[in-house]
Amino acid sequence: MGQEETDHLYQKLVDIINSEMSLYLKKLYSTLKSKKAYRHVAQEWWDEEVEDMWKAMHAAEKDFMKVPRHDKTHKPKYKTFIAKQQLFDKRSKAKKRRKQRNKVLDIE
Repeated sequence: MGQEETDHLYQKLVDIINSEMSLYLKKLYSTLKSKKAYRHVAQEWWDEEVEDMWKAMHAAEKDFMKVPRHDKTHKPKYKTFIAKQQLFDKRSKAKKRRKQRNKVLDIE
């Protein structure tokens, strides 16, 4: 048996093992940041728009976390999550600044 045959058989074995694992094992990849950073705690400056953005971001995060890393749909789902996360962060910070500014103006 030559090296090329051995490599081919090994690659076939790896493909079979990976396909079986993706069929029967549920494996979630998570980081501490994705677990803890975006817990749902509604803030006083959140309005309906920010709440909807949080729900969309959270759904996108759950969607990409369900897909194994070696799956070809992992990267697009991750990019979708990051885009929604950045949009949520941007709008949330803007709403927070506006609320704080209005609070200062009310005090004066």
